[in-house]
Amino acid sequence: MPADGARFTSQESYFPVFDSSVKDLQALEADVVDNATAFYTYMKVMRDSLRKLAEIHPSTGTGRVDGWHRAICNVVYMQFLGLESARKAINDLVEFEPTRAENTFTILLSELVAYAFLREQFTGDLKQRRLEARDEHYRREIPDLYDELQQRTGKQWDKAKDVAAEVMKRHAEIFTVDAAPPSRSPEWTFAEASVRPG
Repeated sequence: MPADGARFTSQESYFPVFDSSVKDLQALEADVVDNATAFYTYMKVMRDSLRKLAEIHPSTGTGRVDGWHRAICNVVYMQFLGLESARKAINDLVEFEPTRAENTFTILLSELVAYAFLREQFTGDLKQRRLEARDEHYRREIPDLYDELQQRTGKQWDKAKDVAAEVMKRHAEIFTVDAAPPSRSPEWTFAEASVRPG
């Protein structure tokens, strides 16, 4: 067993705000409810995974196949799915576009880092295929979203642009420029962008 300082205390009531708002969510469209519920579900599973991780002794080796490294990857994977769902929920629920843009890019700061880590960890399994399915969307739609943001004027867009600039730095580090980016869809608009995986 790990030392007491390494223990992770988990409780069943993870998100009291969500628990008290479930009835209100029922009045929303199905897709909106799905994204909001998915976020809380993934974060609950992530916290449960942290509790299991605290019961595993860290490996002293450098391999990635031991139980501790597998548990770490599962924690990050659940967090990644939670971030992705949160971004979609923000797109559905936040009407004021400057705030939606700022929140979207703020989530992408962590989502992209988690994605970059995970795609190096999983090989030859379902998780690898699910991550690979997002690759084209990240490569194409995040630059499109950034370009659309740069066309917006007014101080209300400044915070979003500041965060977006950092996202694009991370995007450039993660994705190699090995081909010309796909052309932008003519019907694409900032208000409709959600970087949804296929």
